[in-house]
Amino acid sequence: MQNQITTKLDPLVNINDVNPNILLDIRYATDNNFTKKVIYKTDICLVHKDTAIVLDKVQKYLEQLDLSLKIFDGYRPLWAQQILFDTLPDERYVGNPKKITRHTRGTAVDVTIINQVD
Repeated sequence: MQNQITTKLDPLVNINDVNPNILLDIRYATDNNFTKKVIYKTDICLVHKDTAIVLDKVQKYLEQLDLSLKIFDGYRPLWAQQILFDTLPDERYVGNPKKITRHTRGTAVDVTIINQVD
């Protein structure tokens, strides 16, 4: 699935192009999130290229333990950050879109570790 989101500031890459074994469950592409609304039109995960390198190393290590990363969100466009902040305007939980956040730079992921899926 192609994503037309780009940024001139940071080189973003699709994490599954770097490591297709990383599982995705992009919650903001569904209504299974705290807003109860679909925010994204696509279910891919873009991250900063340096973040992708680190996630790839972690995934390869976890695979030796029969574990895997599962990512719920990565790069988040400002317009999406604004929707989330409008829904829950509490900076303890959602970054203020008027400030630079790690998600809007592609350097943060919402992630968990799971048992590997056969």
